[in-house]
Amino acid sequence: MRWLKIVGLSVALTCVGHAGVVTLSFSGTWASTAGVIHSGDAFSGTASWDPAAITNSAPFCPAPCTGGPLSSFSLNMPAADGLSIANLSDPAIVFESVFLGAGSFTNGFIEVQKRSSVDSNVYEFVFGATIPNTSAIEGASPFPSTAPSNYSVVGPTSATPEPGTSASMLSGLALVGLALRRFSHR
Repeated sequence: MRWLKIVGLSVALTCVGHAGVVTLSFSGTWASTAGVIHSGDAFSGTASWDPAAITNSAPFCPAPCTGGPLSSFSLNMPAADGLSIANLSDPAIVFESVFLGAGSFTNGFIEVQKRSSVDSNVYEFVFGATIPNTSAIEGASPFPSTAPSNYSVVGPTSATPEPGTSASMLSGLALVGLALRRFSHR
């Protein structure tokens, strides 16, 4: 009986304290031409990651900087660019990661490199919290790049348990405890 109470309390506290996956969405318009990306091309996408998986030291962003894998990613670009990404299983993705500066996306960025199906060059996309931290670079010499002329970010937001989830779980555990208590007294 005592072990059931301990297990139940542990499960309840775990559910209450779990922050979950962080999600971010972004959109904008590229300001200039870089390879198959043209001035005025619109883009939008989403990314998510598990903060618990962001553990690798990364020396190239504001210290302390850590990086790790994305849980999901999508990028919508004009079809003529050959750079849209439906999900992380796209075989043309060369690299993907999220980097957090001082544990925050404010000083961090998402980086994804993809080979274009149009010109076969690798393009590096960097999506940050602001325009100065956002760019697209064609990986072929002379490495033309572009930044957005307009850019918006929604998030990052954490997936937390739905309202009432913790209360429902605690109520259910209390009822199980009462039932077991009555059963054990018989």
